[in-house]
Amino acid sequence: MGRILVVVVAVVYIALGAWAVADVRGVASLLGITPAGPGSELELRAMYGGLEIGLGVFLLWCASNKTTLRTGLLCVAATVGGLGLTRLTGIVMDPSQPSLQLLLATAELATTGLVVIEIVRKRGT
Repeated sequence: MGRILVVVVAVVYIALGAWAVADVRGVASLLGITPAGPGSELELRAMYGGLEIGLGVFLLWCASNKTTLRTGLLCVAATVGGLGLTRLTGIVMDPSQPSLQLLLATAELATTGLVVIEIVRKRGT
């Protein structure tokens, strides 16, 4: 189960990252972000594209080997959990956020919960 979780998150990161690189304005529009200047689109491509692709590739590597799987699970817990907790904090601070943000926070926190359960379950192995 742990390997599947890491691979699914890796594929999602790579797919979202590739989308951000290919269509940064589309991703920004969906998220309600208006790029402010020439450097802003590049920054969005780097952070939403390059960083996510890099994380996805790292997670695929982690999933490919039993000795690195735990590292992958911890990476997913930290990154997806960080996204979910920060997104939820933002929603609490400003409840006028679009419903997409609550949906994303729910998915991120549910994924994190599954990964944490898997980390605890595998602790003795």
